[in-house]
Amino acid sequence: MARVKVDGNMVCNDGQVLHDLALAGKGLAWLSMWKIGSDIYAVFAQRRHLPLQIWVFVNFLRRAYMQTDYWSQR
Repeated sequence: MARVKVDGNMVCNDGQVLHDLALAGKGLAWLSMWKIGSDIYAVFAQRRHLPLQIWVFVNFLRRAYMQTDYWSQR
């Protein structure tokens, strides 16, 4: 597990603005699943032979987040 300290000076209470900024790569946003569900994706280098760790991790994410009950438990 990796810990990343996030630091910034922006405060916003508009979900759409936060959503747009996060998609533009301007930072992180804590938003409802109904708002961002279609925007969740994993990005990795496309190679013919992916390292096993990447393959396992992407498949873990896919299985976890595709379960319909995953988001209702959070």
